[in-house]
Formats: sequence, structure tokens, C-alpha cells
Amino acid sequence: MKSFKKIIKAIFAANKSKYSDTLTVEAQKETLQNELAKLRGISEGDVKILNAFLDANWKFNWINDSGIQVVSNNVVDAAFYLSSKLGNLLSIAPISAAFLSLEIAIGPCQSNSRY
Repeated sequence: MKSFKKIIKAIFAANKSKYSDTLTVEAQKETLQNELAKLRGISEGDVKILNAFLDANWKFNWINDSGIQVVSNNVVDAAFYLSSKLGNLLSIAPISAAFLSLEIAIGPCQSNSRY
């Protein structure tokens, strides 16, 4: 029984979120960068773009799977980028919805004028 409890505790610790509702977004950016950098197929440039989404920065350039440079400048482009980069790893629908909520909360003029 002790062995089983030890295994369960190890599994719980391994799956515990590294993020906290009590910390600011700014305080958790480094953790996000570190976690994104561990993902296969995610470059350093991708990590920077994805991290910028936390500040509602939807303006960025990237090369798609066809080798074409894409200029992105709105929340819809950001959601498409997210889907192309992480869609095979996780469900991005809740994240895309959060992007839209963020855009509505701060307003498109404010988010785009920051960058």
C-alpha cells in the first residue's frame, strides 16, 4: 500500500499545473517559455510569438508549412497560427476562445496599437 501511495503522489506531482491563478501573467511568462521550448517542432521564434500572445500582440510574421511567409496582424491570424503549431498536440479551441475574450476585453484598437 505504501508503494501505491508513493506512485500516486509521484503521478500527482508530475501532472500538477506549473501555473497559478494567484500570480500575474508577467510572473508566469518564463514558465510558459520553458514549457513551450520543450515541445517538439516549436522553435525559439515560435516561443517568442506564442509568449507575445499573452500581451494581446497579434502582429507577427511566420513561415507556414508550405514555406510561405505569412504576415499576421489580428486575433484570427493568431488562432490560426496556434492551430498550425499546437493543434496536433492539444485542443486549441479553449485557447482561441480566450484570445477572442482578451481581444474583446481590451478592444482591437488597443491591442493593435501597442505594437
